[in-house]
Amino acid sequence: MRRGQELIGLPIVELEEGELVGKVVDILFSPQQKQLLGVAVENKKVWKKARLIPQQKLYILGKDIIIIDNKRNLNQVEKSVESLNYGASVMGKEVITEQGEVLGVVEDVIVDQKQNLLGYELTDGLIQDILTGRKVILFDKIELAYGQDIIIVTNIE
Repeated sequence: MRRGQELIGLPIVELEEGELVGKVVDILFSPQQKQLLGVAVENKKVWKKARLIPQQKLYILGKDIIIIDNKRNLNQVEKSVESLNYGASVMGKEVITEQGEVLGVVEDVIVDQKQNLLGYELTDGLIQDILTGRKVILFDKIELAYGQDIIIVTNIE
């Protein structure tokens, strides 16, 4: 289990030739599908704009490096992000229970080695984070309803 922010900055290496492809600059995910959809990669020496590596092309999400099979089918991010970046509207949204209790604001996502989205990391603000730590809500223990401005947690175990 790891935070999505831990993926940002990781180098991406092509398995086929052992070539450094670039570094992760963003992650794309779908809260509805509960899955990582891909990563945006930047390599300013080779491309003018960031490229998208879809989830299917991510071979290994290692602790220090991400490995892909080959770089032949990398898409330009601008063409793909708009259709894939469903998760952008989730970050920073307030999460409440159906009883009206505020749980926090979505700060990060939690993913596993198989690139499934496991849950969200919530913040209550810097001071509360320091005093008590951030909360993690896992999808296997709850159900979520996504509103325009808030996310409502139902069926808390």
